[in-house]
Amino acid sequence: MCSISFIGGSVDFVLTDVEDTCVKYFNFLMQDRCAWIYDETNKTIQVFPPEDDCQLFLKDVFSHFKNRSNIEIVMDCDQTIVEEFLNGTKIRKLYKYYEIETQTNMCCVTAFSSVSEDLRMLQHECESFVTRRKELAMYSDEVKNDIMIPGEKLETFCLASKHSMCVSAGYIFDFDGPDVGIVNPVVVRKSGEIHSKGVLFHLFEEKGGQKYKDSLKEHRATTSSCIVTRGGSLQAKIIHPTRPIDDKKMMETNIFINICDCLSAALSNKLGRIVFPLMYSGMVILKHK
Repeated sequence: MCSISFIGGSVDFVLTDVEDTCVKYFNFLMQDRCAWIYDETNKTIQVFPPEDDCQLFLKDVFSHFKNRSNIEIVMDCDQTIVEEFLNGTKIRKLYKYYEIETQTNMCCVTAFSSVSEDLRMLQHECESFVTRRKELAMYSDEVKNDIMIPGEKLETFCLASKHSMCVSAGYIFDFDGPDVGIVNPVVVRKSGEIHSKGVLFHLFEEKGGQKYKDSLKEHRATTSSCIVTRGGSLQAKIIHPTRPIDDKKMMETNIFINICDCLSAALSNKLGRIVFPLMYSGMVILKHK
């Protein structure tokens, strides 16, 4: 309970029946605006406002504190992961204060708010977060054990549910298949004609044969997005990002946008896997299971 009374001509701010578990929340609401003490024996908080203009602030604090609610949420995650999740922009809007107690392989989160609905929403978000992590962990184990790819699989990363990235050392055309898109960067001439050079491009010409060369000639670049061609003798479709990367100022930006364009092209062509050659002796493969 809270009370505001006049003692000796001054206003006295007192909170009664305050459990020690709520004291930190009160301190959070006060924002170091006034001096106050907590009497653990009598379970009371007394505030000493230095100025009259603090009284409206204190009335607001007392109102929030009086209407406080709290919940305890057990999250089967490491404390660092829990804190990163709770400090995210979306979650920050749902609560004002929380405490974390670490137990073996899990955390107990105690959250306070003067709006009960905010706490219910926070609990739902926390439970959904833990569920997604468990699903991703199960998928991660499944991916690492079940994904069979050519060459030497160096590492597997789970990007999201049902999406993974494998880094492999091997021959690029061993990844050929009807559901595959293989990335082969090209240069676009002023006429719109597609052109490229280098060992990788000549390997595509050699492996894809005349049909691949003819497919290239059929296309003209009219936008800066990817061009998708048939692979000729290859079963895969060939995805050609076209944004130039010779300008140092735009190199990093265009490389990133080229990757995004390739992923969009793979999605629009309903491909299950996309292969990015990283170097002549290795590559990265993204798989949608």
